Amino acid sequence: QRDLNKRRENKVKAELASKQDRVNQLRQEIAENERQLDMAQENFEKISRIIKKEFEAFDVKKCKDFKDTISEYLENMLKSQESLLTHWERFLPAIKQMEP
Repeated sequence: QRDLNKRRENKVKAELASKQDRVNQLRQEIAENERQLDMAQENFEKISRIIKKEFEAFDVKKCKDFKDTISEYLENMLKSQESLLTHWERFLPAIKQMEP
């Protein structure tokens, strides 16, 4: 961007000094710099869109992974509690027989 502005300033100076050959050269350089600047802007926007899509996909995956992890944890806790209940149910008759 700075290079482009400097070339534009030099072109104005060359026009004021009536240096037509330098003006033509600077016009070409300015056109090339503008083209490069436009391409850089397009590339930046394209990369920004890609990064945004990647972050959105990451967020979706992160939420799914979290949900799956919590579901698995709760299922394991339920199995553990069911197992504990089974042990207590087997132990209960033994306790009742100990009563005087």
